[in-house]
Amino acid sequence: MSKPTIYIAAGHGGNDPGAVSGKYIEKALTLKTALACQNYLRNYECETVMARTTDKSCTVAYKMEEVEQKRPSLVLEIHYNAGGGEGCEVYYWHTHAPSKSLAQKVLTEMTKLGQKSRGIKESKAGTSYNFGMCRQAATTGIPSILGEYAFVDNAKDQAKINSDAKLRAVGEAYAKAAVSYLGLKKKA
Repeated sequence: MSKPTIYIAAGHGGNDPGAVSGKYIEKALTLKTALACQNYLRNYECETVMARTTDKSCTVAYKMEEVEQKRPSLVLEIHYNAGGGEGCEVYYWHTHAPSKSLAQKVLTEMTKLGQKSRGIKESKAGTSYNFGMCRQAATTGIPSILGEYAFVDNAKDQAKINSDAKLRAVGEAYAKAAVSYLGLKKKA
């Protein structure tokens, strides 16, 4: 039996910085978070596939194609938010129950870090939350979420992501959710 595979996608990258507020640049934050997630999962019976491990461009189309080819057990799309809010939220494709269940586990782990919950939210066509990586779940049947841990333009949230140790904890929150969702065993 093959090991479960977890696809870890650091949002943005290369010429797409994502949300920016002073020294808080989403593409750099997501990469550190994704690498911490992968590192945590090294202790478990699973494989990881990274959308990117450096600051390079990484389109949604590229990631969706990779998911179709590699058929991972689940997809974790890592983002940070902007626009003046506070807290964390996790998106899932509105018709895909396994993704909703994964989203709930990710949100639970995020709030354990002391982050304010904005809830799990539906990604769907015809809205500004029509996220390709969530939509992919509906077509491939692979549980897939898009997480937004903190607002880069909110001082309270910046305090939750202002060190590598804090970003590592966020990455580990995603990893712990995957471990719980898939029932992964620690390596002997």
